[in-house]
Amino acid sequence: MTGIAKILLLTCIIGLAALTTAYAQPGAKRGETSASSKAAQRAWSKVKKPLCVSFVSKDIRFSKTEVPDVAEEIFWGETCWRGERIGAQLLLWSGTGASDVALHVSDLETSAGQKISAKCCTAGFMRYVMSDEFGADGCSPRQSARLDSAPVADAIEYRPTVSIRRRTVQPVWFSLNVQPETPAGKYKGFITVTARELPDPVTLTINVFVRNHLLPPAPQWSFYLDMWQNPIAVARRHNLTPWSKAHFNAMRPAMAQLAQCGQKAITIPLTDNAIEGALPNEYESMVTLTRRVDNTWSADFTKLDLWVEFMMSLGVNRELSCYVSSRSVQTFSYFDQASNSIKVQEMSAGSREHGEYLKSLLELLTAHLKAKGWLDQTAICLQEAGKERLRRLIDLVAKVDSGYSISYTGRYFADVRRSVSRYSVAPKPFAASARRDADGRENRLLCIYSPCSDAQPGTYTFSPPAEAAWLCWYAAANGLDGYTRQAYNSWGKNPLQDARSASRAAGFYAMAYPNGASSLRMERLLEGIQDYEKVKILLRDFNGVNNVINREKLQKTLRSFTLESLKSKPAGQTVEEARIILNSL
Repeated sequence: MTGIAKILLLTCIIGLAALTTAYAQPGAKRGETSASSKAAQRAWSKVKKPLCVSFVSKDIRFSKTEVPDVAEEIFWGETCWRGERIGAQLLLWSGTGASDVALHVSDLETSAGQKISAKCCTAGFMRYVMSDEFGADGCSPRQSARLDSAPVADAIEYRPTVSIRRRTVQPVWFSLNVQPETPAGKYKGFITVTARELPDPVTLTINVFVRNHLLPPAPQWSFYLDMWQNPIAVARRHNLTPWSKAHFNAMRPAMAQLAQCGQKAITIPLTDNAIEGALPNEYESMVTLTRRVDNTWSADFTKLDLWVEFMMSLGVNRELSCYVSSRSVQTFSYFDQASNSIKVQEMSAGSREHGEYLKSLLELLTAHLKAKGWLDQTAICLQEAGKERLRRLIDLVAKVDSGYSISYTGRYFADVRRSVSRYSVAPKPFAASARRDADGRENRLLCIYSPCSDAQPGTYTFSPPAEAAWLCWYAAANGLDGYTRQAYNSWGKNPLQDARSASRAAGFYAMAYPNGASSLRMERLLEGIQDYEKVKILLRDFNGVNNVINREKLQKTLRSFTLESLKSKPAGQTVEEARIILNSL
């Protein structure tokens, strides 16, 4: 680790607890201070520069209208592996307004002339979106009058310039993709900030120490990431015909970004409303059923095939996750040849006709998947439906074909665990039996997920950003296989302005934004996933050479990630301390 990098990282830790707690924990009131208030006016009147620039903690979401309480820092240092993506937060603020603000990144070079190209760097301007708070219950209809709402910096948009209004703050997310072939060494580069009102550019210094360790490419990561995709939300957002060429072109930026984070599963609604979205009825079945005149069934899998082939072309190919509805009363639509019309039928889950319908659907699906060569990659999935519903689904699928696997998201049921290939359980009620089963579970996966009922650890827009990374460290500490999240891009009506929804806490339904825009939460989640991989690699290596000292140092670090510690110690502080140790090994 470079001397500069070490100093900067240690300095970050010293001030981290105070900085992180300056941002409210879930459930606290976070009303924005208006720029027109007397206190804000006095603070802004002291800002004499046309544009102030500083590196700041990436664990803090800064108010849009308050003068940031930070000392301007023009140096940033980080230690990383070859093949890793690292990031930092910059802050720009102006008392008088600034136009045509742009960031220019140089190549990074070692003293020997080795380079990391500027093309490996990106700087995205962060957009403020409306957020609320967790409140008393994150799963009930949201009553805005009872919830404190405020704009928070979350969406990361990549555009060449931005204008900063008078007495406002503009966060920036800086990313560096260190290529796998990059030689180990100490690299130095610069970020130059320009604006029409600046008499001279502002120059910031980047110091990166690249270790000789190699992080494999995302498709090879062991961390099982599954964030459920909503293709129809993209069509709605861009007013496009679903499954048209234009629709797939519009989906590519967001889905490619997901693939680059190591996404393993392709989300496929097998029945209508199999998944709940931010808006109703967007998760329609990707299978079009026809009831023939003789009462037999046929199926059109065109939408499913187009979607699967598209996602596979991006590198997402581990699992076809076919979801069936968990509702107690379910609606099925089909084309009826006898009446030459679309029919909609309601059935009670668990009824005989419901079982017969699902069986017919699965039999048609099985024949199609076998013809495509996809059956052994397919899981029939259910979420939060209870043990009896899960047991009935297991029995039904077994009768249709033993080639399927079963995936369940919800409460852990030990007596059916051997029939479930991938179990996703919430960290908060993480059963002791589930933790014991994490050892020697015969190739079955055990992941954590974020239910709407849990405030912490969270990936909401109001959550401390480091909690997204903390979740991955928690998975590593408990021998878990990955992370499941109900929604990746199930956007509301105005996602780039408002992250709130009618039924869930803000940010629950999306981690990404339209047009390929990332988020602060998404970048921190990626950081955590990479750390998970690095932990696994180092523990394997330490065991191989019997490096007891370093192995114990890393295992001691993992033991600091407990739900109890999260209540008293900010996630950002725990993660940063762990990362310093991890990157020193």
